[in-house]
Amino acid sequence: MMEERSGAPGAQAGSASKDGKISGPVDRKRSGHGIRRFLRSAPSLDGLWPLGILLLRIYFGAAIFIAHGWPKLLEMLAGGGPFLNLVKSLGFPLPGLFAWLAVLGQVVGSLLVMLGLWTRPAALTVASTIFFGAAAVHGPEGFRGLELGFAYTVVLVAIAITGPGRFSVDRQINKGS
Repeated sequence: MMEERSGAPGAQAGSASKDGKISGPVDRKRSGHGIRRFLRSAPSLDGLWPLGILLLRIYFGAAIFIAHGWPKLLEMLAGGGPFLNLVKSLGFPLPGLFAWLAVLGQVVGSLLVMLGLWTRPAALTVASTIFFGAAAVHGPEGFRGLELGFAYTVVLVAIAITGPGRFSVDRQINKGS
């Protein structure tokens, strides 16, 4: 189907006027052709996925370590503090043990994720502590309270599914065997 575009008065069909408007026939079936050609000719970024996984591992591992694991570790070393009281208030049996397991899961697990060492079990360990912590603490707030914890969880599960990528200690160990 052809449509006529109008430009400036006196402009010829298919020419551009001084204000940049194009006049002339437009083929609606071919209007996206240039975009498709551009996208097909763009360089492929497929070979960069290991870099993407590395960036995800480092960022999310560091974010969990800095914002969650390290502060809780310092609290626990100082005698428990608010985190231990939170675990007690949630009704966990042996709250001291569960608090330490959660802290070590976040601290050690996030460091392992960043290094790409034992990545899959480490990512799943951290994901489980973040998921259950978010659900237990922020569940009453609804999605707004759960959003960040669930985002961490989804990224960590995705890392566990895809693996650590080329730039990881796991990959170097597996090369040698």
